[in-house]
Amino acid sequence: PSPSPSPFSSSSPFSSLSSISLFLLSLLKLRTLPGNSRIVTDVEPPQITPNNMADVPVVLIARDQPGYLVSQLHSLTNADGAIRSNIVVSFSKYAKDPLTLADIFGVKTIQNNISGGESVMSDHIRMSLDKLFGQFPTAEYAVVIDGDLKISTDIFSYFSQTLPLLRSDDTLYCVSAWNSHGFINSSFDPSLVYRYETPPGLAWMIKRSFFTEVLKSNWPRLDMKLFDWSVWMGKSGLANGR
Repeated sequence: PSPSPSPFSSSSPFSSLSSISLFLLSLLKLRTLPGNSRIVTDVEPPQITPNNMADVPVVLIARDQPGYLVSQLHSLTNADGAIRSNIVVSFSKYAKDPLTLADIFGVKTIQNNISGGESVMSDHIRMSLDKLFGQFPTAEYAVVIDGDLKISTDIFSYFSQTLPLLRSDDTLYCVSAWNSHGFINSSFDPSLVYRYETPPGLAWMIKRSFFTEVLKSNWPRLDMKLFDWSVWMGKSGLANGR
């Protein structure tokens, strides 16, 4: 099949970037994007100690919003403790320009072939996790990040500090970095972590064993009409006491 057309619309931040200009940008150490903003991709970000995330891959679920992808890759690859070789961008379908963009930032990619419809995100999450663990066969954990978030500089520090909890407590099925009630007037203690029962969302870390032994084989099929994967994870009974 022929490649899908570029998703970069005339109104996107990439409207002035052709495939050729992206290729030329990939040859530069200092890449200049529209708006004269520069992205340094050859300087490693500050590391964290201890770094429990050294062997944990991170998959970024890319949406059809390239402007968000630029911002996310910039913030993610420059976050404290980031290891670019562990970062993978997953696309729902083939598109040449986003792949070039991922190469500019020095991260890996996953290409899927997902048809349209209400189940696109559900299928994208499942296929991305399956392929991610295939790319990192020794990884015991993985982090999933939704494609429209701006990443905090301490995201890897947060997951590094909470990974031991996921490792030692069998009643946890994931660690989430997203709090839907995390407003300034209610989330003023950076050392406070909540234990709650609502489904994970937007940025979360999961065990390989929980995905392969529980989630993968029970993931909703198209004919099940359960397209909201997060609601399914919270209400399907799969948590089994977790």
